Amino acid sequence: MKTNRIIAGTVLACMTLTACEGMMDVHQKYVEGGEIVYLPPPLSTEFLAGEARVVVKMAFFNSPNVKSIDVYWNDGKDSLIYPVTLPAKDTVIYVPVPLADAKRYNFTVYSTDAYRNRSLPATGFGTAYDTLYQKSLKDLPVSRIALSEDGGLVQWILAEGLHSTEVRYEKRDGDDTTVTAPAVVNTLLPNVKTGVKMTYRSLFLPEPTAIDTFKTAWLEYADPFPAEILLDKARMTVVHYSDEEEVNEGGGAQMILNDDPTRYWHSHWRGAPAPSPHWLIVDMGKSRTNIIRMEITRRVNAAPYADAKTVEFRLGDNPDAAVTASANADWRDIGQIEFNSNQNPSYDMEVLTITPGTDTGGRYLLLYLKDSHREPFNGLSKLDIYTD
Repeated sequence: MKTNRIIAGTVLACMTLTACEGMMDVHQKYVEGGEIVYLPPPLSTEFLAGEARVVVKMAFFNSPNVKSIDVYWNDGKDSLIYPVTLPAKDTVIYVPVPLADAKRYNFTVYSTDAYRNRSLPATGFGTAYDTLYQKSLKDLPVSRIALSEDGGLVQWILAEGLHSTEVRYEKRDGDDTTVTAPAVVNTLLPNVKTGVKMTYRSLFLPEPTAIDTFKTAWLEYADPFPAEILLDKARMTVVHYSDEEEVNEGGGAQMILNDDPTRYWHSHWRGAPAPSPHWLIVDMGKSRTNIIRMEITRRVNAAPYADAKTVEFRLGDNPDAAVTASANADWRDIGQIEFNSNQNPSYDMEVLTITPGTDTGGRYLLLYLKDSHREPFNGLSKLDIYTD
């Protein structure tokens, strides 16, 4: 019996060794020439468009073993080995890839250590732009320039792809300066000198995440900064109004103090339309004794509805005083304008030039709309007030 146990044990051991050798045979072909070691991949990889280049943006976490970033394109025919030294912490690196042709490229990227061990590949597309894109750009159109209470004011007509604008001008102390402003409608130029012209250029991004901006040539604006001051509408508010259409109609009474002419106040019309007259009272922030001009714009491009007709301008110091058909002791008349019934956009704005010697004292401005080209409906979109 003991002999049988020894023989059985010997047979089992041989079978186990034979099985292990078989497993090694299967594994052997994968370790010939050394085992394959993969570096940890980057946390993220982006391909940023640029001028005659694409920049590979890569985020790593604690990857000090990475010694180069290997970039391949054109089906691997072209490549760039970019040496790097990464700290033992989170870091972001940018790898610029110079490219001769302006087009869209397909990239494959590896991170590699000192022994040429690689990460798994990251792939993606990036576009290089050249002078053809540059030549397609136009300087941002200027809507108008003015002198505000805080300095020079430039209002732009924004364009797709705009990143920022640069404006050069002379300050009141005689020094020249340059202001860089984001892509917004209004740019403020502190301490601008009146009577001088500005030069400007526009900076564009071909794609939202592009690494390079493309600049237009410097251009001088035709008109100098005026001496008259455009009052800041951010310091004003509409405190009372006869009525307004609140549901999906222009934005309401406060929109007359907004520089977007597509937003507007409209008289109430749903259900039972509010009858004429209509009126709005504007708090100008403080009493103004030197008003020289007002510009009023009705609802823009509202064809076939050019509603606004007559606008009377009155000034006073009590916003709660009764509004009557005629000027009274509380509301002094300073003039009126009348809109043409023509639908052409050139008839959308009218200017009231204040007669010299007119008393313009008063904190509150009453806009009184006694009639309409389409009774009883009315609408205004923008108010501008100028002082000397």
